[in-house]
Amino acid sequence: MPTEVHENEIRLARQLIEQQATDAFNPTLYSDEVHARVEAAIQKKIEGKQISLAEAPKVTANNVIDLTAALKASLSSRADSGADSKLGPRKSPKRAERKVSARRSSRA
Repeated sequence: MPTEVHENEIRLARQLIEQQATDAFNPTLYSDEVHARVEAAIQKKIEGKQISLAEAPKVTANNVIDLTAALKASLSSRADSGADSKLGPRKSPKRAERKVSARRSSRA
């Protein structure tokens, strides 16, 4: 059952891929929120305070968002901020050098 894909959706997908592609991973850009919450709970327990487990947020049908609109907003705000200018131009991947086998070099 083929699905029709519109040109603007393909353009958005390509733009998202280009913006997300990077050669280097920088773990300092991310934080482990679960670890931080556990550490805070441990610290409260050490201080003798009462800790309690919070209930998970309830998901309702009213939380539905338009993903395409959210993606467009995200991409346009990122383009406006010039976030990609810090990384510089993309470099093409380096190809591995081919090694000549001993058998081939002995024939020459």
